[in-house]
Amino acid sequence: MNQKRIYQIDLFRFLAALAVMIFHYTFRGFYSGKLSIIDYPSISWLTKYLYLGVDLFFIISGFVIFMSMKNSTLPKFIVSRISRIYPAFWVAVTFTSLVILFSKDPKFIISTKQYFANLTLFNSAVGIENIDGVYWSLIIELKFYFLMGILLLLNGMDKIKILMISWLLLSFIMYFTGSNILITKILKTIFFPQYSSYFIAGMIFYLVYDKGNSIVYFIMLFFCYVLSVLTSLERIVDFSHDFNSPFNPTIIILSITAFYLLMLGVSIGKLQFLNRKNFVVLGAITYPLYLIHQNIGFIIINKINYSMNKYLLLISLTLGMLIVAYMMQKYIEKPFAKWLKKILSKNIEPKKSALSSLADNTMMNSKS
Repeated sequence: MNQKRIYQIDLFRFLAALAVMIFHYTFRGFYSGKLSIIDYPSISWLTKYLYLGVDLFFIISGFVIFMSMKNSTLPKFIVSRISRIYPAFWVAVTFTSLVILFSKDPKFIISTKQYFANLTLFNSAVGIENIDGVYWSLIIELKFYFLMGILLLLNGMDKIKILMISWLLLSFIMYFTGSNILITKILKTIFFPQYSSYFIAGMIFYLVYDKGNSIVYFIMLFFCYVLSVLTSLERIVDFSHDFNSPFNPTIIILSITAFYLLMLGVSIGKLQFLNRKNFVVLGAITYPLYLIHQNIGFIIINKINYSMNKYLLLISLTLGMLIVAYMMQKYIEKPFAKWLKKILSKNIEPKKSALSSLADNTMMNSKS
């Protein structure tokens, strides 16, 4: 297959972001710290599981990022990731901060130090809280980018099977190992075993898509699936405590299974009927939608309160966020990202970094 863009992926990641938004508005906001004052008991028994949209997104990320690395270089990869992640993020952080400041909602507080620290996306490393809770997943994404950058730096694409098997094996070991030992803590921080199976699975799904079926790929996918289920079931122990609400393990397992089957369908070409070019718009607004919806949505819900039907409020708020995300992507993020990519390309891409040169020399010496 030589298709440059897989439009089903755009649809799936949009649905994943939409699911997370509904989870926040109908369950998380009310049941975790009463960030939202409106409860939706008639649907929250089901929408409480929509947080799993993030899990699907991680699989998609593994697929898409690995696909973008084909015939890429480390400088190009760095430029593409920075220009993709930061422009929308900076806009979202600023937008959310302004809404918090002007709303004067006592549930949401922000400081100048917190704002500037959040702009770096490394605020958690110095103990500064995220302005919006959804940013936690971006840290996981950055760790994945870091590992993929190391892969490019060391010219490891030709050994990708061995490297993925090693990462998967290490993830299993870390899953069954306590975090009391310092080296284990460090390894868990770098390799994030709680979510690594999703990224590895996404990469394997791309290999199936690009190279064709292989028994090795399907064996690896099976073990990725097992680890995904184990870590997901482990997570609901904390969720049940934090939200004071039980989670059904069967629904979790069925959801994870559905995600794997969905991506398998993409990788073996069984979902071509969903391959429609107009889905690219949905894919484009996914990231800004994910970034801006949570705390701003909670503030709007708390301001409007019960002055309108809560289900009408939910529908209106969802549609409103979709419109804002579209406007943000088209008129702010897209031109800003294009400008930033142009600037970075001039300063990074033409110049081989010292690390890249060192890696090349190492490879040449090993071959001589």
